[in-house]
Amino acid sequence: MGILVIFVILMSLPSGIICDIGCKNHFEREGMRCEKISFNDYACKQLSRERVDVVIPYGSSNLESKRNFIPQSITVSIAVNNTVLWTNLDDAPKTITSDTGLFNSPLLKPNQTWAFVFEKEGNYGYHSEPSPWLKGEVNVVPLDPNFHKGEGIELLVFANFDVNYHLMRETDSVGYIGKISIIDPKTISVTLRDYPEKNPESSKVNVILHLGDKIIGGCGDIGVPATRIYYKTLEKIETENTPYVEFREDWFTTNGKPCNFEELVKEYR
Repeated sequence: MGILVIFVILMSLPSGIICDIGCKNHFEREGMRCEKISFNDYACKQLSRERVDVVIPYGSSNLESKRNFIPQSITVSIAVNNTVLWTNLDDAPKTITSDTGLFNSPLLKPNQTWAFVFEKEGNYGYHSEPSPWLKGEVNVVPLDPNFHKGEGIELLVFANFDVNYHLMRETDSVGYIGKISIIDPKTISVTLRDYPEKNPESSKVNVILHLGDKIIGGCGDIGVPATRIYYKTLEKIETENTPYVEFREDWFTTNGKPCNFEELVKEYR
């Protein structure tokens, strides 16, 4: 385990759900990525903040109609809106098939949908079977440096609403993380400070984090004597184009530990 840096924020406790195979299939159709966490439980990660919709219009099975994907050409930004959802509004089955073999949907019946998440930059052409005259393209660009600038980007994990991901550029701050500076592909510098409205007397703390290191970032009392403690794990550092880091936020429960900054510092420092 990496370094534990203590910085405690009082938080309300979110509710959790269990995601079985049924909702896993639903979330994957929406373009999320699901991982098995126990016998029939899955955690499904939302890989982009927003989604782009493309439709196959009615009548496009007729070559002479000259109807094509709507919109036919789209540009998406990694982590922002790089999930693309296609809906078949025609009266005949269609596929969404990559020109280079990167992806190929099942045969979509009328009104069925299919999603794909584009995770690498580039231009991706695709077509449809059995109507190969239907052609489209997706242009994938780096993470938008101005999207929610200053706030970071939050991505959810379903099956456990107590887990989410925070993507932060060097222009962003999230809660007690005041600023990050990327040093190299495995190391960042982080400035930490308690929420000013909760603890105006708190001082700034500067720490160095490596991939896999954790920051204790919040706590909540869930009934005497239990306390739920939240922490962020540094999981990814991207240094190309728009540099950013990704934190995974989880929690654990302790007994007999009050939700108090000073007490937690004594215990976990």
